[in-house]
Amino acid sequence: MVIGMKKVLLVLVTLFILAACAPEKPEVQAEPDDKIDEVIEKVGELVDVITEKESVPEPAKPEPVKVETPAKAETPTSRRIPESNPIIREDDLPQPIIRFGMDVDPTAQDPYIDVRKGAIRSDWGQGKIANAWKFDGRDAYIITSLTEVKALDRFTIVIWVKPGDLKKRSHIFWQGDENLANRGEQAGDGWGTQQEMHLSTGDELGRNMYAKEKLTFYLGDNERSLKITTPMSKIDWQHVAIVVKNLASTPTAELYFDAHSVGKSSADGKIVRDKWGRLFFGKAAKDGPQGDSDRDFAGMVDEFAIYDVALSADEITKLCGRQNGGKLCNGSK
Repeated sequence: MVIGMKKVLLVLVTLFILAACAPEKPEVQAEPDDKIDEVIEKVGELVDVITEKESVPEPAKPEPVKVETPAKAETPTSRRIPESNPIIREDDLPQPIIRFGMDVDPTAQDPYIDVRKGAIRSDWGQGKIANAWKFDGRDAYIITSLTEVKALDRFTIVIWVKPGDLKKRSHIFWQGDENLANRGEQAGDGWGTQQEMHLSTGDELGRNMYAKEKLTFYLGDNERSLKITTPMSKIDWQHVAIVVKNLASTPTAELYFDAHSVGKSSADGKIVRDKWGRLFFGKAAKDGPQGDSDRDFAGMVDEFAIYDVALSADEITKLCGRQNGGKLCNGSK
């Protein structure tokens, strides 16, 4: 095929040259034959060069090398996290409606704080998480404007507590009838039958008697009450959660200590809270006798929160673990 094309080109080019070299006038003598032969020879060489280039086959493209891709190793299934070191994710838990991180000074400029006396922010790192609120056990307290719990039919209160003294009774937090109209004369004192709720060290037994090294939760009025008491013997950070349900019908309460349920209580009818006022830290609304510091809390509190839902046992365990650096809350931390 290439040789045939070569002959065609040779003829065409020769004819073209002959036509170009043909004399315009008949009287001009034609070119000698040897000159024409020379031209044809040159044309032939040129055609050879052109056709040689065209006839050179292109080098065959190498076949693509198939690279065997090693099979991907099967991704191992997620290893079960040991329960002694759970991974705690904040988004797994309900969010509180109120939270005090206790990382700022508890001043009256805070929108939630009405009164502060004596209570201060701890030094950095003394809190369970960063800072805490510190009470000296003599006459230190904080009164907040928080009244949300008064209207909730179910709620959960969570707080970290580090008592400084387990030999006396004292109020970690208190809420109830402030009896402001009578300057607190009939206000709840934390031990009587007024409308009130409190978490306290010690256990009031009546007639000026109380048990030491106890933690007590109380919620009641002059007809019905919920009360749970558990031993508390360590002066260290301890996680406390109180779950309250059905206050308008058949009230129940459950106390969790370091994520373990330590007691339940129930009542047969509605517990009235229509006289409830503000939430106190460090004391009750009514002071004790002059010079009596039994009611004043000594120690620190941190990470206080109110939830408008009843947290489950599993949620309390997760929350406690998350705030405990991921370690299981088992009473030793």
